[in-house]
Amino acid sequence: MNSASPEGKFPFGKENRKREIESKQKKIGKEQLLGTLFGITPRGYTLRDSPLEGHPSTFDGTFRRVLPEGETSLRGYIEKELASRKGKAVGIEFGGPGRELFAGFSEGFFQKTAGVPLVDPRRTVFSDAKAIDAERHHQIISGDILSEKTYERLNEWLDGDKADLILERMMAGWKNMPNEPFTVGKLFQRGYGLLGEGGLMFLEVPREWEPLATP
Repeated sequence: MNSASPEGKFPFGKENRKREIESKQKKIGKEQLLGTLFGITPRGYTLRDSPLEGHPSTFDGTFRRVLPEGETSLRGYIEKELASRKGKAVGIEFGGPGRELFAGFSEGFFQKTAGVPLVDPRRTVFSDAKAIDAERHHQIISGDILSEKTYERLNEWLDGDKADLILERMMAGWKNMPNEPFTVGKLFQRGYGLLGEGGLMFLEVPREWEPLATP
């Protein structure tokens, strides 16, 4: 686990979260989608399609510090640990589209992957994005990760499979999450419920949880 700094305190207002979701669904624009799909910093909505590696603000930059001693690459560690699942592996990113993340692994390593952001960033521009994702066997399942409906859709997509890899790096997204142990713990339990035997899960937690969090 790694830690992020949230702005919210428990109990977090449901109305604020509802307003944010609705506004993002209505107001995603071309500039914001450019930022989401190509790493340009957008104004307003902070949904990022973060890459696996390449610069400090990546999954590798976030989680390398919690890898076992001697491991220097998140990609290398994951592909080594899941080597027996190569070509059959299933991956999920919670809190982001997952397009750039899973594109950073060896070609053909995953059988299928999914990103679970609040909204689908592909819907108003770049009409070829869905075709590219289909070719990569990648699906975006938009929804609130606090909602049971999101998990119902995710389980439909899994179709009886279990995930071999789950990553969550919500960064600023934690400001819109209830920052208390029972709710966040339930999210982690749901993740474990989706994870297959021998699978890996990398989760970012609020920074003030750091004394309680262990790798």
